[in-house]
Amino acid sequence: MSDLYIKTAQSSYISRTANLLAPTVLQVGASCIIHDGATIHGPNVTKIASHVTLGNNVNLVGSSSVGSSSIQSSIGSHTIIHSGTTSRAASIGSSCVIGANCTLGESAIIEDGVYLLPDSSVPENAFFPTRAVVGGRPARIIDIMADGVEDERREMLEDMYKDFVYELNNTA
Repeated sequence: MSDLYIKTAQSSYISRTANLLAPTVLQVGASCIIHDGATIHGPNVTKIASHVTLGNNVNLVGSSSVGSSSIQSSIGSHTIIHSGTTSRAASIGSSCVIGANCTLGESAIIEDGVYLLPDSSVPENAFFPTRAVVGGRPARIIDIMADGVEDERREMLEDMYKDFVYELNNTA
């Protein structure tokens, strides 16, 4: 990879424009890629297993754990994963919101624009389609958002991220 990334001892690559905001401990496994603008918040321990790719502007809020030791995982751009969530999912799409304290089972596939309600538990090998509103234990589809809502939400998430970065850069 180019000079835009820092290579770790375990052959992971972290974008120089990623934001690592005071996690007490950040554990990044081997062969990971953390792309431009990804933000990882403290406090406490945030774990990224081996073979995980975080897309542009992904936001991991403290005490989260993503990836599985047995499968490759990816998280699409502009996705927010809230605190206390453990994800072993194979794929989380772009512009998703994963609520606090969720559990995503191994090999689950979450498509673009999915909203997972807090405290939900996604079973292994589950599949949730684009724009689904999902919740429960076990998680199930509660609603499907109307066409076009995904674009509005992506714009909202991009604006929220820009506001966050502005606040970050303008506080003493």
